[in-house]
Amino acid sequence: LNRTVLVQSVRISRPEDDHVLCQVAKWRPRHGLLYRCQLPGGKRPPGSCLDTYSQFLCGLELSFLFGGRQVKFTGSSSETIVKESKQFGVPTQYTLLSKHGVLVEPSSDKCTSQSAGKDSNADSCNVNHCVLSPAPVAWKSHVEYRGQLYFLSGCEAYAVLREQSEVDVYAWLPSALAEVMESNYDVKRFVQSWTQRFEDSILEFASQECICSDDEESVLSDAAEEVEEVEE
Repeated sequence: LNRTVLVQSVRISRPEDDHVLCQVAKWRPRHGLLYRCQLPGGKRPPGSCLDTYSQFLCGLELSFLFGGRQVKFTGSSSETIVKESKQFGVPTQYTLLSKHGVLVEPSSDKCTSQSAGKDSNADSCNVNHCVLSPAPVAWKSHVEYRGQLYFLSGCEAYAVLREQSEVDVYAWLPSALAEVMESNYDVKRFVQSWTQRFEDSILEFASQECICSDDEESVLSDAAEEVEEVEE
């Protein structure tokens, strides 16, 4: 193998309804709106460890989604995938690490928890995030998985501004769907059709909040490119 890439995510569960925080879309200056079905995360920076990067992922960008609570980390999992890199054209080993956590009430135990920020029930826009408004369009309201029907009608989507020129979109989804949304075609298409209802709201937020230079409009970060390769 010529290359190795370390990609890390966080699996944060909300115990009262057994939902998991997922990234369902992102907006980038070069590519526009891209639909995603994955856990929050990305290519881990050199020099950072599993715990440190997990704390970073649960920091300012996501903390307002925690409803004033903290993330208590409970374990981790890993997977290794070997495939040819489309960007570099060489065999690449991708190590996928996931840190598991659950929302708990605030405590002083900083070793196991990540502090939370604003109330996730806030319904107004600011320079950092926005609760998105769905368009009144027809869509399939449920999906059947293993004999059970799952509805997303009551779920909200949230746009988060990153680095003044990028927007990530998150939602709390049923854990059964979160486990298979990347691999099950029907579930993936269902989540994407649900997310499409927020497209106008996402684009409006991006146009209002993002500050894009000429360089930012023509070049994506290496980290973003690597994550897209693993997904394909």
